[in-house]
Amino acid sequence: MFAVLDSDWAIILVVVALIVFFGGSKLPKLFHSLGSAQAEYKKGMADAQASGSTTSAAAETSPPNERPTTGS
Repeated sequence: MFAVLDSDWAIILVVVALIVFFGGSKLPKLFHSLGSAQAEYKKGMADAQASGSTTSAAAETSPPNERPTTGS
């Protein structure tokens, strides 16, 4: 899918399109927000892995939930 971006001209074209579409003044803000989003994603993944290992250990030791039966 991204094989088109293998050439130098394609990368230059994408950069020019970004400048035209967003404008020169908005690009630093755009890349800053992308970097912040990536950092937040990595932090969330690390938190999920850390809590996932403790949650799965607690789930293995806890007894299964049983429904009360009604006698008929």
